[in-house]
Amino acid sequence: NRFKTDFLSKWFVVFPGFAYDNVSAVYIYHCNSWVREYTKYHERLLTGLKGSKRLIFIDGPGKLAEHIEHEQQKLPAATLALEEDLKVFHNALKLAHKDTKVSIKVGSTAVQVTSAERTKVLGQSVFLNDIYYASEIEEICLVDENQFTLTIAN
Repeated sequence: NRFKTDFLSKWFVVFPGFAYDNVSAVYIYHCNSWVREYTKYHERLLTGLKGSKRLIFIDGPGKLAEHIEHEQQKLPAATLALEEDLKVFHNALKLAHKDTKVSIKVGSTAVQVTSAERTKVLGQSVFLNDIYYASEIEEICLVDENQFTLTIAN
């Protein structure tokens, strides 16, 4: 769910500029907080993508099906598993630098924290969906019956 910064930097170096003219669309599936922060920090590099109709943010399989036929999607099994057997908790509050209303989706392999309100990424209004796989979760501490903390490995 997260790009490694060095991979993205290399992409911009090795991918020739004229190749962007031949790209019909770029799909970002489950845009997350890291993508938002990366695009804010590297806004100068990404000005050509800002507001582009060729950049499409996808927040779930239904939205993806609007653009790519199901047989052509070929999503990894781990990505598809994120939508199965979910217990969803609405009206939660993520306490971080800024308190944010979220939904928490708990599945068999991951916890997803999805913003309840859209935010701007490259000029487009998107829902952020941070996905934390079980292998990345170091600790969960119950503060009280309505609050817990989640510690993620970096």
